[in-house]
Amino acid sequence: SYSTAKSMLAGAALMAAERLSPGISQRSVASLVPACAEAGTWKNVSLENLADMSSGHYHSDQDEAAEHAQRYFFLPLSHQEKIYYACQYFPKKAKPGEKFVYRTADTYLLGSALSNWLKGRGESGDMFQHLVLERQWQTLGLSELASKTRRTYDDRAQVFAGWGLTLHTEDFVKIARFLLGAAQDQLDPSMLAGALQQRVQDRGLSATKFSEPGDKRFRYNNGFWSHDLG
Repeated sequence: SYSTAKSMLAGAALMAAERLSPGISQRSVASLVPACAEAGTWKNVSLENLADMSSGHYHSDQDEAAEHAQRYFFLPLSHQEKIYYACQYFPKKAKPGEKFVYRTADTYLLGSALSNWLKGRGESGDMFQHLVLERQWQTLGLSELASKTRRTYDDRAQVFAGWGLTLHTEDFVKIARFLLGAAQDQLDPSMLAGALQQRVQDRGLSATKFSEPGDKRFRYNNGFWSHDLG
């Protein structure tokens, strides 16, 4: 699972956190991730900006260029190396929330921020366990594969968040049904409705990864892709 992990794991985890603590989605990255605070360019970037791929940090805004430039983010095994690269390597080029640029490092930052937020609440800091498995998937009857995800190879064992799930086809179906139904009771309803294109005033940013610049049919909102087939 690659982009789908950004939706059903990272995006949905932020919605679960927002349901638990309204306003957490608007917390700044710098307030929750020390490495980003040190960089000095993340003060006005919110967790929701990360979920929207609109942090404003990139070298190139050309489709896939920012993602391909992250090879040194994917290769390191430790959280310390990954978080330093995610926070420090890319310059700030746009105002947060204004421009979509697909960067898995943003989703990793979101997972890291949620882990630190949970630790601040006195919990273990395992965002996958607390915000996904326990609050969302526990009663769905998913396969054993779905209870695991890839993590950094160190004591932190940080969830990759933006990729790293392994699921059976039936798991996808059950999670999709959950997101379209019972998730209303577990996730922030406004953020979920925006992700599912059910709020006219919250369609998300135009996403040109699969289309020409200016094509409004593809959008990205709270970790979810949408494609207007009309």
